[in-house]
Amino acid sequence: MRPGDRLLAIDGQPIKELSQAQYLLTGKPLNSLCALSLVREGKPIHILLKTQAMPKSPMIKQAKSEASEDLLQAVTGMLLEHISGPRGPGGSYKILKLWPGLPADESGLREGDLIKFARFRGNYPEGLASFDISVKSPASG
Repeated sequence: MRPGDRLLAIDGQPIKELSQAQYLLTGKPLNSLCALSLVREGKPIHILLKTQAMPKSPMIKQAKSEASEDLLQAVTGMLLEHISGPRGPGGSYKILKLWPGLPADESGLREGDLIKFARFRGNYPEGLASFDISVKSPASG
């Protein structure tokens, strides 16, 4: 796949959310073929790819170079708007969007909640990260 491609289906199963694609791909044995249907530059195409293990090192490199605010959004499945304070730990954010089935949604957070990003800890050799957030003001409704 290339940047800008839009994934439509894996092995004929339609993909509506990223979590579906992750579930289907992680259930396939290593080195097995999977058929991808996607749109590239406005045209539908079909390709075969072999599954492979994802090395930790590129992910660690990416995590070290990304702002902790961006990592929080990517890992938890939420889109944030910076409201006040520093960007990253210590800052306040409004949740603009949650992706269903991802950690922020599963934890009970809601769109419109105001949160405080309290702390970020990364254990890069282990490939682990933890975020402490608190709800400052729940969305009404």
